[in-house]
Amino acid sequence: MEPKFSEAYLHATLLVSLMSVWVLVGLFYYLNRYTKREYFTIWTAAWLFYALWLTLSLHVQQPGSMTRVPDPTSLESIIKQACVAISAAFLLWGTLRFLGIYVKQMLFGLFILFL
Repeated sequence: MEPKFSEAYLHATLLVSLMSVWVLVGLFYYLNRYTKREYFTIWTAAWLFYALWLTLSLHVQQPGSMTRVPDPTSLESIIKQACVAISAAFLLWGTLRFLGIYVKQMLFGLFILFL
């Protein structure tokens, strides 16, 4: 049996998640400002794209539509998927920079275009 959640709970969960992501963005901005490490800049960009995805999830939904499956060919769905994919790519790139594995920026630019 599938659990049923009201839209109010789903909306509140998205809001709490969005606030948590903004705390992460602030933390990585602070760390980047004082340590000048490149991977903090990249991780900040990743969390900003994730925050954009959460914001679109909050504002794109019409009443009564949070529990329905969205059309995967709609523009809003494509933009949301792109935000998550770009966020994942930036997290991967930042992790590689943190580990000291140098990867050209052009390679990740092409990877993001591919996504």
